[in-house]
Amino acid sequence: MLLLIDYYVIVGKNSILADWPFPPQKIDDPAQTKPAEWVDEEMIPDPEDIKPAGWDDIPEQIPDPDAEKPEDWSDEDDGEVGESSS
Repeated sequence: MLLLIDYYVIVGKNSILADWPFPPQKIDDPAQTKPAEWVDEEMIPDPEDIKPAGWDDIPEQIPDPDAEKPEDWSDEDDGEVGESSS
């Protein structure tokens, strides 16, 4: 490998692993296996999971009574205040 910084040779023509003091690479243990009950799914549904009371009554956006429209706001370009962009 040849590493140039501002056109000056910094490292010789070996591999980066030979030129730099990296720790030894890990070798996989062929005898190591996953437990029998291991689940590869990213998400596991919880049958006892329920939404808290009133969860669906919470508004998606909570209005700020003290918020003011900026002076350079354009309803045409920026949309109406309180209007969702999605």
